[in-house]
Amino acid sequence: MPAVAAGLRRRNRGLVDVRASLNMVALVVKWMSVTLLVPAVVAVIYGESVQPFLLTLAIGAGGGYVVERLTGGAEEIGIREGALVVSLGWVAASAVGALPYVFEGGDISGYIDAYFETMSGFTTTGASVMSDITSHGRAILFWRSMTQWLGGMGIIVLALAVLPKLSVGGRQLMENESPGPDFDKLAPRIRDTAKRLWLLYVAFTVAELLLLWAGGLAGIGGMNLYNSIAHAFTTMATGGFSPEPRSLEAFGAYSQWICILFMAIAGANFGLWYRAIFRSKRWLARDEEFRAYLLIMGLASALIVGDLLISDLYGLHATVRNGIFQVVSMMTTTGYASVDFNAWALPLSFAVLVGVMLVGGCAGSTGGSVKVVRWLVVWRSSQRDLVTFAHPERVAPVRVSGARGARRPRVHRRLPPDPRARRPRAARRRLPAAVRAVALRGDRRVGHDDRERRAGLRLRRADGLLRELP
Repeated sequence: MPAVAAGLRRRNRGLVDVRASLNMVALVVKWMSVTLLVPAVVAVIYGESVQPFLLTLAIGAGGGYVVERLTGGAEEIGIREGALVVSLGWVAASAVGALPYVFEGGDISGYIDAYFETMSGFTTTGASVMSDITSHGRAILFWRSMTQWLGGMGIIVLALAVLPKLSVGGRQLMENESPGPDFDKLAPRIRDTAKRLWLLYVAFTVAELLLLWAGGLAGIGGMNLYNSIAHAFTTMATGGFSPEPRSLEAFGAYSQWICILFMAIAGANFGLWYRAIFRSKRWLARDEEFRAYLLIMGLASALIVGDLLISDLYGLHATVRNGIFQVVSMMTTTGYASVDFNAWALPLSFAVLVGVMLVGGCAGSTGGSVKVVRWLVVWRSSQRDLVTFAHPERVAPVRVSGARGARRPRVHRRLPPDPRARRPRAARRRLPAAVRAVALRGDRRVGHDDRERRAGLRLRRADGLLRELP
């Protein structure tokens, strides 16, 4: 039997292991359904029905458990299975997450509308078919904001952080889930990297929540605890769902400035934030993408603020706040609005907002769009093409953050000498210093033992040559 199983594995090596993929998707859906207990608690607090959430919890957790038992486990998954798990994970999670809208009723009680709203939430797209937000209960609106928060850092990344079983094949899952051209590996184990990213994500969310709530308690922000949590969820996810029909326009200037700060934080690379906070702040200055991100955001804000000042639509403080708010919201693809900017009728401001939407946030952030690093690569590639056109023989690699510190600078440590490969001191003393330095220069690409062996061979050859000299 083992020989037959090995033969089947060799025969199906080029195929996708659908059974293992479905097993992991079922595991993700099962534990994702447990998060429905949070809006159920909100429903109890506000005296609303908990039936939509408990029914969905039973369906999601029960169905996931049955599929998980039927498909069995997998020792490892490959690149194909990782892509399939991530794709099916979003589809299955949205299929289950849409059920509370159906069970509640309202203007999106149809399953297609509910599925659209849930998929928009988990992918932090922000598009909505909910026409009458005030007709829905606080619990369902809380779940609507929570879907964006869960999908901001990624459902699969969260599952990698909390489920030991998904650590098998974690690299394939992480590569397919993480936004941008690559992902930052913050720890030797992929599961530890996922944990650190999610802990930082939670820490930023709690910090914004407390600041918004403190402003509401002080009477300067206008947000109670419920609104603070809901907007902290959708700000850090750069999704833009709000339990208020007028979005951030319904709250004070203090709350808008806090959201500006955390939208900008969410649009930057979370791996970079981790390194800057826990290792060295110089990482922020070294990262070329982060510098370009701030530069584009600052220039676009200056253009719109100047355009608004010329049009004289608001006072000075309101002009600066609204101009910066809209740029940060659009560039990070959050989608909040502090005013109805359709009433501006300013072609320059509209062009700038569309431009920053196409730029997007940084790689490794919760923001969407093209990403700043890709535009940097396009710019550097065009520079390289101009250089190679004038000098065809020149080799000009495309680098990002290569001149002033790489994104992942390598620390070269000096290897300790191997005492087994050292010659007696008297034998080394017979060689001149210059000859000994040339002889000990090894190949950096080989291992320590091989390098010492080659160095000893060079020493013996140089010693013999010196002895033959008259």
